[in-house]
Amino acid sequence: MAKRKWTRQEVEDWRKEHNSWFYCNKEDANIFVRKRCYGINWAFNLGNPLSWVIMAAFAGVILLVAISQMFL
Repeated sequence: MAKRKWTRQEVEDWRKEHNSWFYCNKEDANIFVRKRCYGINWAFNLGNPLSWVIMAAFAGVILLVAISQMFL
């Protein structure tokens, strides 16, 4: 089954059904999904492998900056 981007309503229904703090839906092709709270809040879809790559790259940049500050 090919992945497809889910609508906002489908994401909300999935969250209500699973009652989880994290959004981990392997059937959803979205990398970012809206959070339940108000404002500009986005979360990663942990079921999408690309979201893990983005988080690892972000953590790597933070780690490189921290290490470079130690040697200056």
